Formats: sequence, structure tokens, C-alpha cells
Amino acid sequence: MTYDFETLVDRSDCGSVKYLRNMPENNEMGLPALFGAETDYKTAPCVIEGIAKKALSGTWGYTIPDDPYFEAVVWWEKHARNFEVEKEWIVPTRGTIYSMVTIMRAFTKEGDGVIIQPPVYQGYQEVIETQNRVVLRNNMICENGEYRFDFEGLEELMKRPDAKLLILCNPQNPLARVHGEEELARIAELAEKYDVLLISDEVFGTVTEEKFCAVPTAKLPKARNRCFSSISLGKDFCIQGGSHANYLIPNPELREKFIAQQKKDFATGVEGFLYTALRSAYTPAGLDWIEAQGRFVAENARYVVKFLKQNLPMVRVAPHQGGYMLWIDWSGLCPTAEVLKEFQEKARLVMDGGAQYDERCPLCTRMIIATPRKVLEQAMERVTAAVKELKLL
Repeated sequence: MTYDFETLVDRSDCGSVKYLRNMPENNEMGLPALFGAETDYKTAPCVIEGIAKKALSGTWGYTIPDDPYFEAVVWWEKHARNFEVEKEWIVPTRGTIYSMVTIMRAFTKEGDGVIIQPPVYQGYQEVIETQNRVVLRNNMICENGEYRFDFEGLEELMKRPDAKLLILCNPQNPLARVHGEEELARIAELAEKYDVLLISDEVFGTVTEEKFCAVPTAKLPKARNRCFSSISLGKDFCIQGGSHANYLIPNPELREKFIAQQKKDFATGVEGFLYTALRSAYTPAGLDWIEAQGRFVAENARYVVKFLKQNLPMVRVAPHQGGYMLWIDWSGLCPTAEVLKEFQEKARLVMDGGAQYDERCPLCTRMIIATPRKVLEQAMERVTAAVKELKLL
């Protein structure tokens, strides 16, 4: 089946963050911002149809996850990620980040350390700090524009008696990097050796290039008993406005303690429309749409990379493997943050600044590419014009 990824959604009157924080002149011209991890096209038709049917029913009462809900998650993990999940492992939550708070409250105390691996989603640092835990940075190593783990540094951090948690992100946001199974297995071995728990954020897990597979961390033998894996409709099906995720927790002791903390925080249950969205999405029709979206995003990535390589070879783009973003290093074109800011303003490019993901990367940006091709083509035309106007070459 063919799907429409080329029609730009209208965000003008719905309180949209992407619209309200865009340049006003861009909104007037119908040019979306290229920041914020959400798509610029509609979600899957099967989800729209399911939600429309739910809305027209006129019954929007209290909802709890039942057997069909859990069976849908089991089906999805098997067919979308080749992962055999047991129903008992599935814990519905109010969201990936919200549940990181739950885990920190249940399994750590104030002053304990939580490891992150920048450049990575800035929400991790924010939630660690709000819970009065200590951010431990195991920075990714960048060589010739490509990133890899610093395993020696990671082991040194895990040795610390205060290191209790490691937050993984796979595919890694904003790097668009899919971590290899051997890499994840090595991390799991270190976590087992030093008794560190793993939170694995896998919300982009099914948006990958065809030759890459984001292996679920909980699938690894040495990780299974110490892992909390998060999956969500949010990124896959662009339902970020609904606070919802499912955590896969194979270890019954960890799961029981997690649920007990959920109850203390009044964070249980699932909202009715999200229940319907999940059962509509986690279907053969939803999987077909996801696979088509993956191909579309991959083509968009190739377009931008080719354009920049041919026209601005000094601009480096990290290899796109998963997610619908590109991590771009503009330092070869814009020598300072001030120049990069001026360049973006001239090009009317509203992207996520790199420093929020890693203070070492003020000359990098995250560009969202889940957008109609014409949007990217227009953006590249503006890039060319801005380079000429500012005489950056």
C-alpha cells in the first residue's frame, strides 16, 4: 500500500510547539521548523481511523489495559522487532521520561550517580538533576564524524560505588546511530559485573534503515535481569502529545518494585484514546506503514547527505542508521556559534542546537527529516543562498 508522506500537516491552530516556536515568517510561508522530534505528515491511516471511531462512539470513560492490549504489544514486538515478549513483562506507563523518575525513586537515592552518553537526548540530564541524582557523563568518542562508545571510560564510571543506573538510547537521539548487538552485549557485561541497572530508551526502535536493527536491550541474556526497556507510540506513530509508553521489565522483582513505586506516584493506568491508538497501531496495517515510513525517511536522509557532500563538503553529517533526524556538524563552514546562528537565521533554518545534547557540540545541530521532500529541497536552497550572502566560502 502507498501512503502520503508528502502532504504537510496544518499546525496553525492546535497549540503546536513546532508552530509556535518557529520563525513567524516561516509559518506565513508554510515552512515548518526542522526541530522537535515529530513528523510533518499524518500518522498511519489505521491509527486515524481507530481514533476517529473511538471519538464518534461518545464513550471516553475510564480505561485499563486488558488482554487485547497486552496481546497487541506482544504481537508488535515479535513482528516489528523479532523479540519474543511475555505479557507479564509489559508495564503501561505515563511516558518514557516520567518512568525514569519512577525508576530513580524506586532503585536509587539522592546523590547516587546515573550515567548518560552524550551527545544524547537532553531530557535525561534534566530528569536526573530534578531528582537530585548526579549526572555521570560517559561521552561518545567522535572520529571523522562517526561516533562510538568509550568503553574504558564507561567501566571507570561503573566502578564507582555511587553509579547505580545507565541510560541507553537506541537508536541514539540525536546521533541517528543504531548500536550494534556486540556493543550492547559488552555494556550488559559491564553492568552485570558492577551491578548497574540499565534503562533502555528504544522509542525510535522501529524507525531504522533497512540494513540496521535496533536490538532490544532486554533481549540480551546478561541484560535481561537488570533492564527496563521503553517502547512507545510517540516517535513511531507521531503521538508525542499523548503521555504514554510501555516498559518491558523481564525481572519479576524489578517489575514488582517498579509497579509499587508507580502506585505511590499515582502513575498507573492508560488514557482511553491512547489505548485505542495502540491497538490500532500494533497491527499488520500499522507495521506496513512503519516500514514505508522507514524507507521514506531513509531516502530523505540520503538526499540531504548527498546535497551537502556535493555543495558543502566541509559540513559533516553523522551516518544515518535510525530515527528521523540527522546530526550535522557545521564547524567546517561556521567557525563560531555566532556565525552559525547568523547562518541559520539567514537560511531560516530552525533546528535543535547541539549544545543541549552535549556541551562539546555548540557547532552541531539536529535536523528533523520526517518531512515532505519539498520542505528539505527548499531548506537546501536557502542554505545555498545564505552561504553566498554571508560569503562563508
